[in-house]
Order: sequence, then structure tokens, then C-alpha cells
Amino acid sequence: MRPRHTMLQQESAANGGAVYQPLTRPDAVDHPTAAEEGRAASSTGSSIMTNVARVAVVCLLLSVLLFVLIDSFAYRQLEHLLVEFVSWVRGSGAKGVGLFVGVYALAVVLFIPASVLTLGAGFAFVSAYGLAEGLAIAISAVFVGASIGAVLAFGLARYVFRGCVRRLSESNRLLAAVDKAVEQGGLYINVLMRLSPMIPFTLFNYVMGSSRCRFVDYLVGLGGILPGTIAYVYIGALPASAASGSQGVSGHESALAHATESSTAVVIRHVFLVLGLIAMVGALVVISRLARRALTDALSEDSQHEPLRRDEVEGSEEQDTDKRTT
Repeated sequence: MRPRHTMLQQESAANGGAVYQPLTRPDAVDHPTAAEEGRAASSTGSSIMTNVARVAVVCLLLSVLLFVLIDSFAYRQLEHLLVEFVSWVRGSGAKGVGLFVGVYALAVVLFIPASVLTLGAGFAFVSAYGLAEGLAIAISAVFVGASIGAVLAFGLARYVFRGCVRRLSESNRLLAAVDKAVEQGGLYINVLMRLSPMIPFTLFNYVMGSSRCRFVDYLVGLGGILPGTIAYVYIGALPASAASGSQGVSGHESALAHATESSTAVVIRHVFLVLGLIAMVGALVVISRLARRALTDALSEDSQHEPLRRDEVEGSEEQDTDKRTT
């Protein structure tokens, strides 16, 4: 015996051509399974935890930045602690070099001015190992520590701030054009900006991490800090031989102060300021040209799509008119 719905389909087809559709019971509607509901709840909980973690990181960074600013202008306790640390590193051998790299990286991430560490590296390692070997160790330690800190800051900014910048660029053509320019000319921008001592090192790391800059361009661009690193390590090494017999933190502080005030140091600083200004202007020129090109491309794409959208609107209006007349 044939099922009832098969007979009804044949009868309806013979009478009018209409196809019979069996009714579905309300309880036959697909509902999310327990596993799907669990995955959705887990995804929501994970998103909430991610946002909470990002807010916590932002609050921590802002708190550290505020503390560093207040201390730099009012108390200068961090500077004194860093000088004490350099004094300890001077006689600690390989262990001191490794710890110096770690402290330098942490200082970069936490917005702590690392100029004392850079100058102190030249003074401490040249005093301990001699001019040639000490300079090589100091330059290597500063560069490795700065690079590790820069990579950590880049990753932190990419995790915390990139989503916000992307949403802002979606609603702002100028910001989107600048973001695109950084992506296209990231290597040149990074190298030129790193050459300028007027660009805050840590802040620039976070800005690049928040942008569309490619990590490879960012990593290669860190080579731009080498000239400044060599120059300032050498400035710190200038009084090392004269102060080799001085003991205690006060002797090291006076030696570093003398290093920054010497005529050789003044000449080096002025030369790097001029070269840094030229490099910064070059980076701004690269950014402006690439951003202008990206903005022009975006506007031309909009102008090409506008007639298509107008034709679609007119076609839909004509269809609505035909429907009303029929």
C-alpha cells in the first residue's frame, strides 16, 4: 500500500499541477545541539576574557607610563636604580651581561628611558674588559636587549591595539591611507625613523605594532638603531679609563655625567641630531607620498563603483514600478 502523502502528490499533480508538501511538525525544526550551544558559550566567554585581558594590559601600561613620567620630572629614582644596576653589572661577568640584556628589554617595554643603560653599558663593560672587547660587548648587549624589547612591544601592541586601529581606519579614509602607507613602505619608514634620536623608541614600537606594518619589515628596520647605539655606547665609554679606579655608585654617576658633558659627546650628539632630523624628514616624505597614493586609489575605486551602484538603484526602482503597474 502506497503512503498517503505519495497518493496526495499524484492527485494534486493531476488536478492542478501543484506539488504537495507534507507539513512539518513544530518539534521537527532543527535546534542547536548541546555541543553547538557549548561552543557558542565557550566562544562568548573567551571573547569576554580576551577583552578583559586587553583592558588590564592597557591600564597597566598607562599606570607604568604615568609613574615613569612623574619619577623622571620629580624624583629620578629610576635613574638612580639603573646607575646602581650598571655599577653591579661592571663586576658580574657573563651573568651581568645576560641580566643587562633582560633589564634593557624590560625597560623598552615599560617606557623606562634606556639612555642611562646605553651610556652605562659603554662605561661598565669598557671598564671591565678594555676598550675593544668592552665596546663590542656593550654594543651587542644594548642592541640585543633593545631588539628583544622592541619585538615584545610590537607583539603586545598588535594584540591589544590593532583591532581598535583597524575599526577606526574603516571609518576614516585618511587613517586608512596612512595605515596602507606604513604597510607598503614599512622597511624604509622603520629604518629612517630608527636613525632619528628625536623619535621615542618605545612609543614608535607600539605605533608600528598597532599599524599594518609587516613584522619582517619591522624586524629588519631595527638595524637602524645600530649607528645611534654605537655612538652613545662610545660616549659612555669615554671616561671609563679615567674612572676605572672610582668605586661606588656616586663615582659612576659622576663619570656618566662627565661623559655626556664632554666636548666629544657634544659633537657626536649634535651630528646625530642633524642626521636624525634629515632621516625623520625622509620618513615623513615616504609616508606622505604613499598615503597620498593610497588615498587617490581609494577615491578612484569609489568613483568607479558609484555608477554601478546608481544603475542598480535605478534598476530596482524600475522593477518596483513594473510590479505596481501589473
